Amino acid sequence: MTNAVDSVKSVYAGFASGDIGAVLEALDPAIEWTEAEGFPYGGTFKATGKHFRAPFVHVWRSRGGALVKFRQHTDTAIVQAALR
Repeated sequence: MTNAVDSVKSVYAGFASGDIGAVLEALDPAIEWTEAEGFPYGGTFKATGKHFRAPFVHVWRSRGGALVKFRQHTDTAIVQAALR
């Protein structure tokens, strides 16, 4: 059985390499996924030419090796300022 740390590592490795199959394999099909409020969820955004650095933390919960919950925390004011 895969432990939670290995599951989280495989998610980040899968995102980094573009292996979405590896990402999905580690996630429970009913995962509860919460991005920080005000954080862009994806898509195409107009280039602003601005850069930002913001500390963040990801909190994961697992059950039986599968990742069942994800929550992101960051200073979204910094992110929003870069998108303007």
